[in-house]
Amino acid sequence: MHDIYWDNLGGDGNIDSAPEIKKAIEDSFESFDNWKADFKAACMSAKLSGWGVLVADQLYSGRLLNITTDEHHYGAIWGVGCKVDVKTGSDATDKKTETGKEQTNSNDTKSSGEAPKDNGNSGSNDLGLTSGLPGNYPSDVPQPKDAKCLGSLNSSEGTVVTFESTQSVKDILDFYKAEMKKNGYDLGEGGEVLMSDKGGIVGWKKGAKEVGLMLGVNDDKKNTSIVVTYK
Repeated sequence: MHDIYWDNLGGDGNIDSAPEIKKAIEDSFESFDNWKADFKAACMSAKLSGWGVLVADQLYSGRLLNITTDEHHYGAIWGVGCKVDVKTGSDATDKKTETGKEQTNSNDTKSSGEAPKDNGNSGSNDLGLTSGLPGNYPSDVPQPKDAKCLGSLNSSEGTVVTFESTQSVKDILDFYKAEMKKNGYDLGEGGEVLMSDKGGIVGWKKGAKEVGLMLGVNDDKKNTSIVVTYK
């Protein structure tokens, strides 16, 4: 797999030399360029503590997915990429998310998860994310306790917000389960995916709203990386 990847997808490889792989990518992402943008978004999240990987989801969707893993040798899934609206030329600077807000400790928010008001501060950090909590963060989705918001990324399929927290995966998961249930959300189809002490994925639905929570232990920083997605 590594040889196929580097020969056809990575570096200066020619994807046209592997038409079956190219067709599978185009079927899953509508175009090869869409896949590249999606993979870039996944890798931005992977910079927190892991790797970006292209996999085939044979259990649920039957399509290819860009995911991130918390550690290469363990391969515990904890994140998913999104299709990013990438613009070129003079519009390139517009590909970032909508204006973010100043980083805020989630202890300063209400228990309902109400987002802080805009204070006018925004900018892009070294992870390629727009700094601070986005203005469209749902009021009925809590922010993790004892956490710092690293930034957000807006895409055609929703918004990705990243945090890091000193709390354990279990404590964060228990908090979200209780708060999301209290705020009227139900567990999505499939419930928890590969949830362990190292991390995992869980999703909720409320009407047309979908919220995802991805957790992964960052052994280097001795904290937990958190990704909240919503659309």
